[in-house]
Amino acid sequence: MVAIDHLVDELTLSHVPVLIGDGPSLFGPLGGDVHLEHVRTAILDGGMVQTTYRVLGGPTPE
Repeated sequence: MVAIDHLVDELTLSHVPVLIGDGPSLFGPLGGDVHLEHVRTAILDGGMVQTTYRVLGGPTPE
C-alpha cells in the first residue's frame, strides 16, 4: 500500500442532504487513520455543503 499523503494533499467533499441508506465506503480500506486539517466549508444553493480538508498524514506503507 502507498501512503496516502504522497498521493493527495487536499480533499474536497460535496454533501447533498438526502438520506439514501448505507453504501460502500468512500475510499475503501486505508490501513489506518488519515489525519486531516479543516480548511473551509461552503454552503451552496440547494443545501449542498462542500468541505475542504488538507491531508496532514496518513497510513504508512506496510
